[in-house]
This record gives sequence, C-alpha cells and structure tokens, in this order.
Amino acid sequence: ASWIFSLDVKWRLIPHFALLGHTAYRYLEGGPGHLPEFGLGVAVDFRNSEIDTRKGVYFESSVMHMGFREMNDEHYTEFLEDGRAYYSFGPFVTGASALVRLRPGTVNRYDYFYHGGENSFRGHYADSMYLGIHEALLTLEERFVLLERRPASLCGVNFFYGLQLVAGFDG
Repeated sequence: ASWIFSLDVKWRLIPHFALLGHTAYRYLEGGPGHLPEFGLGVAVDFRNSEIDTRKGVYFESSVMHMGFREMNDEHYTEFLEDGRAYYSFGPFVTGASALVRLRPGTVNRYDYFYHGGENSFRGHYADSMYLGIHEALLTLEERFVLLERRPASLCGVNFFYGLQLVAGFDG
C-alpha cells in the first residue's frame, strides 16, 4: 500500500551544461506516512553519447532534501557527486566512475543503502547485514565491442542491438 510519485527534470541551458530538478512525494504505510522530497543540481556533460558512451566526461552535483522536521521522523539532506570518464582505443572502451552520497540528518531503514543495491557490486547478493546511510562507489570497467550497435525494426517496433563483453571492478 506504499507508493511514490517522482518527477526529474533536466533543462539544458547551453551545450554541455544543464540544470537538474527533482521532486517526489512518497506515502509509506506502517511508517512515517507522507514524505516529500525536492532537490536541485547541475550537470556538465561532454560525452559523445548518453547511451553506449565511448568517449568523454560527465559530472553531476546535486542537493536533495527529504521530509520535514516538524512533520516526519525522517528528515535529511543528500549531497550527491557523480563523475564519469570514458576513453576508446579501437574496440576497447575504458570507463571509470565515482559516486558519493552523504546524508546528514535522520535517515530511517527504508532509505538505507546496502551491499548489492542498485548502484553497487554487480552480481553481489543483496545483503541487509551491511547497511549504511552514506554511499561511496568507485568503478572501473573495460568493454570490448564485439558487434557495433545497429538499429532494427520488428513489426513496427524500433530498437537497437549490439554485443559487448564487459569486465569491471567495484569498490
């Protein structure tokens, strides 16, 4: 019976620079009830493509606030820094990224990060033995392009297909 409504906006002011906006409203049954959140940020994007990036850099910095001290037992501010860099040499694509989230304030269990979460340790089983309110993730990956991305259409449905081998390290 819990639900969330979320809206993220990316407004590109000039090439390679955008303002980011975020707002969400959650209802958590059996917990704090109503939880509003809102945030602002900036992004600098010099990648050659947002999908299947081969070369360039991306940096995002944002601040988000969750809940209100007067209304909720959960209220915190999240500071997010996300940096990514890509470089290609022939069929090899090297990618490096760093993601850091700091959350001063009161964070409740339903907003904890955990090993195996959406941003961490690919293939690692979700483990609630290791929970935290802050997150730092470093990733290095190497992709080998076996089949370049190509457009296709099947029964009027358009899509892309391709094949890459990926090896990576998360920390």
